[in-house]
Amino acid sequence: NEGVTSITFQAFANCTNLTSVDIGNGVNWIDYQAFYNTGIDSVYIPKNVWHIMNCAFGSCNNLVSIVVDEDNNNYDSRNGCNAIIWKHYNRLLAGCRSTIIPDGIVSIGVDAFHGHDNLLSINIPESVQRIEHRAFWDCDKLKSITIPKSVEFIEGQQVFGYCRNLATISVDAANPYFDSRNSCNAIIETSTNTIIRGTAQTVIPEDVKVIGDFAFSGCLPMKSFNIPEGVTSIGSYAFCQCNNLASISLPKSVESIGEYAFYNCYNLTSVELPQSVAEIKDYTFAYCSKLASVSFPDELKAIGVAAFAECSSIKTVAMPNSVERVGMSAFMYCRNLESVLISENIDSINHSTFIVCDNLKNVVIPNNVTYIGQAAFGLCLSMETLVIGKSVETIGGNAFNQCLALSRIDSYATTPPLVGNRAFYKVNATACRLNVPIGSKAAYQAADVW
Repeated sequence: NEGVTSITFQAFANCTNLTSVDIGNGVNWIDYQAFYNTGIDSVYIPKNVWHIMNCAFGSCNNLVSIVVDEDNNNYDSRNGCNAIIWKHYNRLLAGCRSTIIPDGIVSIGVDAFHGHDNLLSINIPESVQRIEHRAFWDCDKLKSITIPKSVEFIEGQQVFGYCRNLATISVDAANPYFDSRNSCNAIIETSTNTIIRGTAQTVIPEDVKVIGDFAFSGCLPMKSFNIPEGVTSIGSYAFCQCNNLASISLPKSVESIGEYAFYNCYNLTSVELPQSVAEIKDYTFAYCSKLASVSFPDELKAIGVAAFAECSSIKTVAMPNSVERVGMSAFMYCRNLESVLISENIDSINHSTFIVCDNLKNVVIPNNVTYIGQAAFGLCLSMETLVIGKSVETIGGNAFNQCLALSRIDSYATTPPLVGNRAFYKVNATACRLNVPIGSKAAYQAADVW
């Protein structure tokens, strides 16, 4: 339609049955993800289009032909390269599996090949100086990459994120900014000794200090991995969705592990955390469904939000008393968790911390705890006994909702805690025995719920 001037944000996104599109001459603007994940196999950019947002054609896995009108002032597809080139900046804005990056291109733009699963290989010419954010994100079948000596800048550590089958990585030996020292099969930022991207075949050199964010994310062939002594930091999402990773060796030198670092590594069976790790961050081991044992550092200070959510094989949790904070949902849906030892130094049990821990039988709330959050132990169907520490002042709504097997509560709080809505919903009040401190019986009898 010649009256259409712009194709807006996600206008045709996820229309997987859309196989062809005719962009009218009136169109001047194509917005972010306008044709994301469609079935189109070719695209023609008319002469009047002057603005194309990144990822406009991301995840178009059937796309093999990209042509820009010769009279377009902003963009071209020079030398039949099957890509959209931003003329002024010599930036490759969007490519496809049949793209040949022309000589003279200075940068590979943000999301340029985002989600192009059928991209098998790509040659980066010597003219390229910059590879921008998520340029090759989720290129599932990309097997090898070579970084030429001209590349000065790789934006962030998501450039090759979730390239699940990437097997061979090399950096030109003359590159002063990045290297693949000792034929390690990785991209290393030379100045910081940080791994930007690795593969299942990577051998981390001894002088590497940091495993960057997303460095091994989605590396499907990886089954086991050894991190050498000397590495001090593992970045966020570093091994996220390495679905076949069964074992990993963490050296004593590791001091920090980022959020989501091992998220959804569902074949990982055990982890021994180094003593120098002070915090397990948000979602670090979430959805590691085969994770059966975790060794906590003696001086651990914090366990983050959903850190072990849906780790359905864990049977015991013994927090060291150094732990001062446990995030909400930290152990939710740990359905085989049978026993938990809660740190005596936390002052609250967060929202949904142990919700749907079906096999948890006996719970002791330490004396330092003043607050039990909403749904903290909701749907713990097998819970039989509950000990409430002397400092508990408030029990949130649904905290023990549907703890159907609960038969005994020992409360050491002399003043009855305030109880939220449905905190003990479906607990059999007739069958459940409540023991309270001497002299407190009348107060409990007068209090709501108790």
